Amino acid sequence: MYENIRKKIEEVIKRKTPQAVLFSGGIDSTAILYTAKKYNSNVMGITVGVEGKETSDVEYSKLVAKALGIENHRVFYVTPQTVKGMVETAVRILKSFNPEWVSSTTTLLLGTMYAKKQGLKSISSGEGADDLLGSFPFFTNWQGSLESLDRTIKDRLKEIVVMSKEIAQSMNMEYIAPFQEEEVKEEILRIPIEERMKKEGEIKTKYPLRKAYSGILPRSCIVRPQTMAFTGSRNI
Repeated sequence: MYENIRKKIEEVIKRKTPQAVLFSGGIDSTAILYTAKKYNSNVMGITVGVEGKETSDVEYSKLVAKALGIENHRVFYVTPQTVKGMVETAVRILKSFNPEWVSSTTTLLLGTMYAKKQGLKSISSGEGADDLLGSFPFFTNWQGSLESLDRTIKDRLKEIVVMSKEIAQSMNMEYIAPFQEEEVKEEILRIPIEERMKKEGEIKTKYPLRKAYSGILPRSCIVRPQTMAFTGSRNI
């Protein structure tokens, strides 16, 4: 059942292969980078880090990139001052002062700017998977019924703002969003909510996606604890 998720993601990336992937070493971006490498051997994995901090994103991305043979992996270090200087731009693009959204957007913005400076024209990320697979704390801490959670996730998907897309378009770059494509969303939402929210052993979130790539991606990626973009890179 879960291998169909992998097939749908591959169909999207085969049709529109990115030149770069914003890469944290987590299951979402790793699945995309792994697949993109099949169709673009020189695909660039871009990880944003802050100088002087060996963050979880930097640590895992290096580990996973080595395991997958991603030769074009770039860890892009920035100063805290550079990050702070991006906040105003992030707010303007996102049109929101939500601190978690702004922090996440800052990370995505810096990575996309790096790709742009390298002369690349298209970029991808794992954005959207957290909503689709209910892995945000708001969903994992849900106190209501699974049926009401299912409805809430589906309602959220109708109004979601794709930050990476907004950023890429602001720089005249193409954004390729596998987890925003209808065929991928439909495949995942076809799985009962009980399975989507299932926990098993070290797998605490995104059970269907992790099982889809189990035995294919490094185990460190499959069982990596959930982190958000605003915490994994520790950008503010």
